[in-house]
Amino acid sequence: MSTPRTRGKRVNYALANGSDEEIHDAQEQGIRKSQANNIDEDDGEFAGEKPTMKRKRKSSRRSGHRLDGIMKLPVDIFAEVCRYLKPVDLLQLARSSRRLREILTSKDAKNIWRTSRLLIEGLPDCPSDMSEPQYATLMFEIGCQGCYAKTRKTYYKLRLRMCPTCIESRLYSEVDIDCFWPGIPQVIFDNLPGVYFDAPRNCLMYLAGVVNHLHGALVNENGECAYVQEQTVVNLFTFTMMLEETGDAMEAWKIAQSEANQERTEELSLQRENAVIERLKEEGWEDGDFPITDPRWQALAHRPAALTERIWRRIHPELVELLQYSREERLLFEKYERRNFREDRFLDFYVAFATSLMESNPNFYWAEFPGRSIIHAVPSVAEALEHDGADFTPEMWQNVRDDVKRAVEQNQLEIRQRLRAVIRQGLPADAAVTADALGLDLVTSAFTCRLCWKILWHDEAMAHPCCIKYRWMDEASRLKLSGPLFDPDPLLPASPGEQALIRKVIRDLDIPLVPTLQEIEEYGEKCICAHCEAHAWDGQVDLRTLTHVVRHIVARHHWIVERVERESEDAHSIATAKRVVRAYVP
Repeated sequence: MSTPRTRGKRVNYALANGSDEEIHDAQEQGIRKSQANNIDEDDGEFAGEKPTMKRKRKSSRRSGHRLDGIMKLPVDIFAEVCRYLKPVDLLQLARSSRRLREILTSKDAKNIWRTSRLLIEGLPDCPSDMSEPQYATLMFEIGCQGCYAKTRKTYYKLRLRMCPTCIESRLYSEVDIDCFWPGIPQVIFDNLPGVYFDAPRNCLMYLAGVVNHLHGALVNENGECAYVQEQTVVNLFTFTMMLEETGDAMEAWKIAQSEANQERTEELSLQRENAVIERLKEEGWEDGDFPITDPRWQALAHRPAALTERIWRRIHPELVELLQYSREERLLFEKYERRNFREDRFLDFYVAFATSLMESNPNFYWAEFPGRSIIHAVPSVAEALEHDGADFTPEMWQNVRDDVKRAVEQNQLEIRQRLRAVIRQGLPADAAVTADALGLDLVTSAFTCRLCWKILWHDEAMAHPCCIKYRWMDEASRLKLSGPLFDPDPLLPASPGEQALIRKVIRDLDIPLVPTLQEIEEYGEKCICAHCEAHAWDGQVDLRTLTHVVRHIVARHHWIVERVERESEDAHSIATAKRVVRAYVP
């Protein structure tokens, strides 16, 4: 037979198979017993009967957090227990009950506090102006002493730790003291304990309690200040110096403790971080995958807490996601580094090629070589650099060498076309311009720099500082920079007077055709500027070439150019212009 369910009630199983009358009698007997248990003992009707025992109910209130056991301890045993507690623990214990507060704040408990303070290494002694509980509260607790707001800003010299709102009621500024005590003696004011406050005050602040005490002791009812005795000044000075010395000692200890705590925190953080790295390495991650400086890594791995299995299970998915992203970034960076290395190797080949080309071909100038970005845009060079290899080999350079040479020649052609366009601007509009007339190597193909206003010819313009980018660098280093290296924008065509002067000098030298710069150098006739020699400005000026003659006249004697410009407008006055030139350039 199956056992019936009772739901925790006691059942007489002997009656389960009995008759209906037996069950009824048993039920009535149970009812009478329950009624008898509720009968009051003082009831007279049932006074002779034996009262039934009532079951006591358990109280739902927990009996914890009671200090009955501690309060029953003998005083000497209680004091011995307190000797092993730190000051902050004694403060918490004193706040647990009124009786313990009375015991621990009494004068008899001074030795308990002193013994507890000695447990902390290097802690300065308690100052004479503070009790042991006050000293412990100042050194080991946080929070405003006035409103209990969260603050850690402590002024140890003033024995205050307060929020900006409450500290206004404890301090006086110089203006406040002038209003409260207009006739304060200077000797008293100079020895008041104070601390300099930054913005918004930007002034010294003094303890209001000390000012009020001195005011009450020195000022009578009529508002007159009594004579300040020398001992009063000495006592005030001694008190102020004591506040400063003890305050400096307390602040130095707090700074040392803070630094020590930071070192311990960093040590614990490194231990956890190393444990995390070891576990991740076991999973196959490499050293370069760990983003040590990432804030998310710092929040997960570099924390001053032990790495337990529960913490590891919680942070592991986030770490894996972070490491996957870090690995992708690392691979991209390594690819970028390999690309930069290949570019550097290519530029080394390019500089060597440019140097050899300059030595073999005198028609090339360093400024005519394009920069890095232009050369990298050559299709074959770009394809070779995109190849994800470790190095740019000499075989790869031989494959792109011809394309690089064509790019250099194309850049040279573009520069010279721009220079010819500048020369064309200086010719008359109705003049018949031929390719020979625009030759850059002709003596008449002169330029003027609009930045320094010097007259230049082609070979000088290609090395002119105003036209060369990055001119403070050497030629090989400039080739590794981006963009074009030569800028013809500062160049203007020579003025009509300068052009006329050049042509007249050519005629005076009996040169039938317009010579090139190389041809004019062959004359090499020594000329002396008679004007400079006559006025003794620079002594004799040797002018050995046509370029020297023209540059000297333009630079020193602008009035000659202006006169030639004026007289060259009249075709019949050519003889007069020749006489002008001959007069000053023999």
